[in-house]
Amino acid sequence: MLDNNEFTKETFNDIEYILKRETLEMALDAASAKKIQKSFLMPDYDEYGMGYIDRTAIFNPIKLSSEFRKKNPVFDRMVIVDGIIEGTWKRTAKAKSVVVETYLFRELSKVKSEAVKKAVNRFVKFTGTSE
Repeated sequence: MLDNNEFTKETFNDIEYILKRETLEMALDAASAKKIQKSFLMPDYDEYGMGYIDRTAIFNPIKLSSEFRKKNPVFDRMVIVDGIIEGTWKRTAKAKSVVVETYLFRELSKVKSEAVKKAVNRFVKFTGTSE
């Protein structure tokens, strides 16, 4: 049973979702929405990708190449651009650096490609190394 004071139901693309009211309020608040990171490198098994059985709201409905069809990309580290899964990524640690490789499902626009570059740079900076 839902505690109506803490949770709310929202419908998106004819699918009903249950979320915390404070999350919805934060997303609807223009000042808070600017702080929400929409493009990032997601670790494997993160709640964002694993929280729902039906991931259509965060998965770009494109035809995946045969490379990605062979495995389920939602279990990999995912590249998120504007809140949508656009590919996978891996990192290789070297002596004094970390190399990040991205495997995008399709060619991205210049703006989205730049968002991926920024996400990679944030990750490399987080590791305290250089690429």
